[in-house]
Amino acid sequence: MIRSIASHLKSATRIYQASRYLPKYLLSENVKEKQLRENDMLWIAANADDKRCSIIEIQKFIQEEPLLEQSPIRLMDLGNNYFRHINPRKKKTMLQLLDAYVDNLTSEEAQLFQDALSIYFDNTYQGKDMENLSCEDKDFPEPLLWHIYSLMIFDRLSSHYARYEYLEQFRIIEFFNQRDKSKVNRVKYVFTSHPTQPNSLTQLIAISRMLQGIEQNDYKYLKYAAKLFIQSNKQRVFNKVSYIEESLIYHSQYLPNLIKAVAQAYELGLQNPEYYFETPGTWLTFDFDNHPGMEIGIMSYTHGLTIDLTLQQYKEYIAEAKLEENEDFKKILELYQSALDYSKDIRDLSEKFRVKKEISLEEFYQQMPIFNIKKIEDQINQILDHILAKNDDSKEYFIALKLKKLYSIFRLTGVLGQIRLAGEDLTDLNKIKPMIKNIFKELSLLNANGQAADMIIIANFQTQSQYDLVNELINQYKVENVEIVPLLETFSSSNNTDSKITMIASSDTRQRDGLILTELRNMREYKRNPEKYIYMGQGITPERGGGPYTLIHTKYQALTRAQRKRHIRTIQGHYFTSEFASEDVAFTFLLNGLSNINYSDDFEPSYEYMDFLFELDNAIGVPQRAMQKTKEYNDLYVKNQVVKTMVESFNFAGSREVAKPFESIKNQRAIVQAYCNSDRCSFTHPELAYWDRVPEELINKIANYYYNNHPHMKYMLYMYALMARRCDLDFAKQEVGLDSTNPYFQAMQKGRAALMKILDQLGLGDNSTPMIAIWKQHLGCQLQSMNMEVNQKFQTFRTLNQLQLYQAKKMVKHGILETDIAVSQRKLRILQSTLANMTSFAGKG
Repeated sequence: MIRSIASHLKSATRIYQASRYLPKYLLSENVKEKQLRENDMLWIAANADDKRCSIIEIQKFIQEEPLLEQSPIRLMDLGNNYFRHINPRKKKTMLQLLDAYVDNLTSEEAQLFQDALSIYFDNTYQGKDMENLSCEDKDFPEPLLWHIYSLMIFDRLSSHYARYEYLEQFRIIEFFNQRDKSKVNRVKYVFTSHPTQPNSLTQLIAISRMLQGIEQNDYKYLKYAAKLFIQSNKQRVFNKVSYIEESLIYHSQYLPNLIKAVAQAYELGLQNPEYYFETPGTWLTFDFDNHPGMEIGIMSYTHGLTIDLTLQQYKEYIAEAKLEENEDFKKILELYQSALDYSKDIRDLSEKFRVKKEISLEEFYQQMPIFNIKKIEDQINQILDHILAKNDDSKEYFIALKLKKLYSIFRLTGVLGQIRLAGEDLTDLNKIKPMIKNIFKELSLLNANGQAADMIIIANFQTQSQYDLVNELINQYKVENVEIVPLLETFSSSNNTDSKITMIASSDTRQRDGLILTELRNMREYKRNPEKYIYMGQGITPERGGGPYTLIHTKYQALTRAQRKRHIRTIQGHYFTSEFASEDVAFTFLLNGLSNINYSDDFEPSYEYMDFLFELDNAIGVPQRAMQKTKEYNDLYVKNQVVKTMVESFNFAGSREVAKPFESIKNQRAIVQAYCNSDRCSFTHPELAYWDRVPEELINKIANYYYNNHPHMKYMLYMYALMARRCDLDFAKQEVGLDSTNPYFQAMQKGRAALMKILDQLGLGDNSTPMIAIWKQHLGCQLQSMNMEVNQKFQTFRTLNQLQLYQAKKMVKHGILETDIAVSQRKLRILQSTLANMTSFAGKG
């Protein structure tokens, strides 16, 4: 049976706890005397200002007044001034988190944490600059590395909260309310199971609990959650989670916060949130494209889970308003309960088949309950309409209107699944795998009760026959309320079917095709089928089409009508626990993203511009792709034992990833290639090569488009400028140890130099206004951050990379000497997880 959230919490507290001294930091004697002097002043003020205040009351107050406790983190900061550079709004949240963390440490642990503070904020260790430490001195104990990891988490979360505090929500909401309905661009976010989660499931729960403590201003709860977080670090085992556990934790994290964020927007004045938000989607346990965890019954479990999570959130709103005894709301709660009973029944049935093995597959299908969710929804809406008809501005009216708005988006199911099938399995109806037939049977039974999924995605779509075959299966198994979506994964493929949507895998194919060809494919598909919506697969990091939010918002200015009017895109990997870790942070994400999608005009690519991009791709993209197929290019990475060790050790913790030896970079999955080509591993990128081959004529065209404020060229140049700055080839040569005599390393060196020259000529160098903003956000800083904070964060990032490289080199040495690598590998993975959390600073809202 899969473990519930409660069981993850229980396992986290199973570690033996010796009796510990939790340090309390009280005011100094001088400050106590100051407090007593202030009590004297209280006597004077009470007698002077308010003669009604009795001497007995004042005396009682003074006797009962507790001693004021010194903030533990502020006490640690005395004389060190660790937070001197940090933006004040970010600092406020960070100190709250750190206080709760330090309050759970023993004296010995607190001393080690002081070392972590020095490393993280000052780049020093016990009074020495990190650069001056010997290799042996950098072999820090594991608890110290966990403290550094924790600091990165708290830094990340406080950055997100600073964005929330700087958000101009009322201006954005006013803009939405005034926008003509015909001009509204809607969003549909789809949560996918990409293997980019660097934190364990228990760590995710603890992080979420800490943020709940902050949101409710409950320090006691925050401190409890911090204790859980510390214990989850100590017990961390770098194992892959199961598909169903991933679904349980991820949905339980993001879905309630997503509903609450939309509710918050409505409460703050957004009149019609249903105009702007579609029912979100999920691939978790619905993605069967060669997923190692695919099995019958998991869709039913997740469908039941999301019904439960959604209804529990609705019930919470009714309970908060104390309307449980109201006659109308009692009827609604009874209807909720019938749906909750159904959700429990299908989850229990799923476990009887999958886990307990008590029933056969046919019995699973036969015992699937018949239940009319649509009827329940209609009955609830009728009761809400009855309450709203009174139009009396009562509490009942307000809650009914709020629920009505939420129902129109989330219904009773919260999200809708999107089934993804491998295109290569859809060639001949007579040779269809039994697994696929069983998927359609399960889907048909679920959708007959009430829509559980709304799309069937054909991965690696190539031919009309694949589309026709899925249509036949839909008809054969009487599947209701789904549409077929071809997913294009190669430049040569196109969608000539009668589907309403085309999905383009921008995140994965970016590794294979490069930025220019990936963007061209979007434009070409739009030109071929302007009436079809384009569903965007978008990753987190710049290597996968993501990046800092200024960069992404620039990309939004270059969306075609097919990408903007109905904006459907994926939310991948550890985005679940950065932008959806709390109601407030999710609210910021939704409003920022939605406003940028609605502020800009539709981008209409001209054929002239597309021809120019083909020319540019011919100059740099074609040789870059040819380079990546060569043995010499592969040897640059595979024969570097440090890179090989880091790639094979990295815990791509999502359920989907299956680790394999790093023998060919092109044969690795796209997520592994993206990690390798980043500033967390090799500090190189193939798209830096061959810019020295761009002729003057094309450089002039680049300049003309940029100077004429061409939105798409602006986005591409920002992306290339960030790539050039992140990929420090000197560091790659000197620290990572890449072979600088390799012809393709030299090609990247020459190409990067030529690219930097072009960018400087355009005013897009490192000190330009747009690149300063993007670089700040890449490092997890705010636009308001001072240069000292940015420089400090870069030094921290570089230090963490050096510590990571040391552990990787140590593992290589253990391999040569045939000694145990376990300790070094664990330290390496902690550092890799720390740096991976850095990427979610980007904030793609």
